[in-house]
Amino acid sequence: MQASVINVGSELLSGQTTNTNLSYIARRLRRLGIVIARSTTVSDTEAAIHEALAMVQEDVLIITGGLGPSRDDITKESLASFFGWRLVKDERVFEAIRRYFESRGRTMRETNEKQARFPPGATVLKNQRGTAPGMVVEHGGRTIVALPGPPGELKGMFPQVEALLKKRRDDVPYQDGFLLVGRGESEFESDLQDLYTEHPDVELAPYASLGEIRYILLSHSKESLKQAKEAFRERLHKDILGRADDTLEGLLVAGLRQRSASVAFAESCTGGLVASRVVDVPGASDVFEEGYVLYSNASKSRRLGVSPQVLENYGAVSEQCAYEMAYLLQRKARTDYALSVTGIAGPEGGSEKKPVGTVYFGLAKAETTRTFHRIFSGDRQMIRRKASAYALSLLIRELQRHEA
Repeated sequence: MQASVINVGSELLSGQTTNTNLSYIARRLRRLGIVIARSTTVSDTEAAIHEALAMVQEDVLIITGGLGPSRDDITKESLASFFGWRLVKDERVFEAIRRYFESRGRTMRETNEKQARFPPGATVLKNQRGTAPGMVVEHGGRTIVALPGPPGELKGMFPQVEALLKKRRDDVPYQDGFLLVGRGESEFESDLQDLYTEHPDVELAPYASLGEIRYILLSHSKESLKQAKEAFRERLHKDILGRADDTLEGLLVAGLRQRSASVAFAESCTGGLVASRVVDVPGASDVFEEGYVLYSNASKSRRLGVSPQVLENYGAVSEQCAYEMAYLLQRKARTDYALSVTGIAGPEGGSEKKPVGTVYFGLAKAETTRTFHRIFSGDRQMIRRKASAYALSLLIRELQRHEA
């Protein structure tokens, strides 16, 4: 089955907003055996939306954006005028929107009333993170899905879409997958070439992000999927950290909670990104004790006691500095684990011996302190994100090593 995606929003065309919705939707649909055959981004005008709708031939249409209360939010109105629908106020939805504003001490505007209008027979998708409900409409043998543009709202609503699409299909493939960290996609692909040929009825789809990669395996045969998973795990077991739906921060918090263990972080080039990712996970307060962002040399000495001689002789970006940061933090915080990150995120500050992307990590516990060294490619934000992923993976591997 194929799908078409129309992204509505002039801000997407002006460069003011990055469209992250498309990659998310593609990944989620692929797990249902649905492939995006066409994607279009259009401005907030009825003519542009109609032109995009006229090109759609796929079984599933997903249109994002333009469901808000503003004058230029005209997606539902444009759908209605194109397909000949009439929009009717849903009193239950209207009341839910009113309560949303009331619970936040705000007054609902008259313009919000348009968000409660839908074509008869539409399935309304609840929005727990905003005021714009989505909808699913069956029309002319096609499933039409309208979703809000803000990524947080869209992602919160998408499980409802998946559930409805599954009900409408009788050939949803079996699926599973893995989360891997440590090497690049090209290296993984090299190790998997024979797997593609040995398991022809299993689709293997890689989804790479900064510092990590997910592989989704899909097949209409449960036995074929099982065999392919075993072969995949045999080849790449050293790189696998969890299942495809896992996150690094989620795995770390779960692992620490299972062991009733605690952690602290001392970050330089990542600027608190590692700690921030951990705090995103519910239950992080059970395991995360404290964190430091120690950007200057002086702060490393003042807050943790890193030796001035180490900084002078080896520099802040060094194995020795990473070692002391982790070692001293673990004893200061009295946590089970302490992790340090120090490096050069660029674009300046690199040298021949320590190019931009050089990052050192320290991992300390009561008995030992170890250091790790990586050189990451990319711009400043890419390097920071990759370093945060690798830092989390170090702790996860340490926990898994003791579970083995």
